[in-house]
Amino acid sequence: MSSTAERFERLSDRFSDVINGVAASAWQSESPCDGWTAIDIVRHVVETERDFLARFDIVVSTGDDPVADWPNACAAMRAVLRDPQLAAHSYDGYFGPTTIAETIDTFYALDLLVHAWDLARATGQHDREALDVADIAHARSAMEPMGDVVRSPGIFGPAIEVPADASPQDSFLAWTGRQP
Repeated sequence: MSSTAERFERLSDRFSDVINGVAASAWQSESPCDGWTAIDIVRHVVETERDFLARFDIVVSTGDDPVADWPNACAAMRAVLRDPQLAAHSYDGYFGPTTIAETIDTFYALDLLVHAWDLARATGQHDREALDVADIAHARSAMEPMGDVVRSPGIFGPAIEVPADASPQDSFLAWTGRQP
């Protein structure tokens, strides 16, 4: 299995664990994502993964319940990454020629990393030093070369200043515009 597939599986397992830890009463809790509740985070992840795969005529069955839909979206993304031909399929992406696997690794794995923390924070779950340092480094190395594009609406807000001795997680979250 590729490192991209392994990373996506690890991050999607973590996202699933956080979903499973949400109390029924916490789904409407405010999240660190401005204007979003906890359930909105899951809806966003499901919808963006579903819509991405639809570009390649890969259908993900979804309904009105993002929590129930998450396993379908996750399974579809994993299946694509396990299929060498699909994973290597090239297309013209936002930043030029790329592959499905590269896009998943750059954007959708990062989404899982950040939104697992958002969901944990919104629902009162453990979020201190919950992000893996290697995943943080990978995400930053993938996104930093994009410069100010990552500050576009719907991606990241302005970076927040943190002390020089901030943890890797706090530094990363602040870089994404989140208050650690």
